[in-house]
Amino acid sequence: MDVLARFVNGLNFSSFQIIALNYFAGGLFNQFWFFVILPNLYFRKKWITQVLVFLVLFGVFIFIKVHLLSKFQIEFVLGKLITSEFLRVLIFQIFTSAIWGFYIFCESQREKNKLEMDYEVLLIQHKSLQLSSHFLNNSLTQFASEILPLSKPLFNDFLRFSDLISYSYKETLSPNFLFEEIKAIEIYIGFQRKKFGERLQFLMSNKVDPDLGKQLPLPKWTMMTLVENIFKHGNCFVPDNPCVLNLDLRESNNNKVHFTFYLKNSRDHNAVLFSTGFGINTVNRILKYHFKEKYHLQIEKNEKEFQLKIDIEYGRIITNRAFG
Repeated sequence: MDVLARFVNGLNFSSFQIIALNYFAGGLFNQFWFFVILPNLYFRKKWITQVLVFLVLFGVFIFIKVHLLSKFQIEFVLGKLITSEFLRVLIFQIFTSAIWGFYIFCESQREKNKLEMDYEVLLIQHKSLQLSSHFLNNSLTQFASEILPLSKPLFNDFLRFSDLISYSYKETLSPNFLFEEIKAIEIYIGFQRKKFGERLQFLMSNKVDPDLGKQLPLPKWTMMTLVENIFKHGNCFVPDNPCVLNLDLRESNNNKVHFTFYLKNSRDHNAVLFSTGFGINTVNRILKYHFKEKYHLQIEKNEKEFQLKIDIEYGRIITNRAFG
């Protein structure tokens, strides 16, 4: 286009050095804009840093061009030169930004489709492990009626166990809330205490308001999976280093509600490694799918200890509903 415009308008061609500078500098600007500046602006919000980087690159380009123009004794007005070159670079970057936007859109759609496919596979795998919930509930009710005349304490334990089993068989796609997950965890820990007695070194702190927890969605059996892993791969029988589970729901200064799940346990190197396919990686994928950038997972581990922390930002609670 530049060559055609000069032919049509009878304009003189610049020197080879000037043409080479425009060509390579333009390519450098476009590459840097596409792969560095735009991603940092859009994803990391580093506006000031990227503006400074752009201005430094443009300043270097102007310095080299002024040097070449002076060397070839070509007359120019510095102010006009800077303005015209800045406009030319800006126009090229607008076109580059449009291409980048289309590229990011296509990549995000592909990633979205992949996440949806992975999630569907997880749902199918999860469903394949279940019996009919209708059959299960009817059987549990029948057993409870037969146990009640024999032992009231056993009947109460069986009811709690029935609640836990019924929750595990709850439809995956049906609405599920934080309160239900925490209730299942408390029942599960209660049975572990009953099983191991004073040998079990397990500290649990629950600071989640039940009324608020009933409003906040959470995919079923995600936190429970992590709690089960403590007893599969951890050692909760060390008096000096007990297992710790902290559940905290708090409101930040910007009126947004944050849920924190924290667990710590000693590692059991003698544990028999058996995997059902549902572990930390599965939970991580499911929570990422549901909460996107509002979900964060941190893991720290060494030879003796394992720590995991999950943060979920639910947004503001208004009129008994959670808004992002």
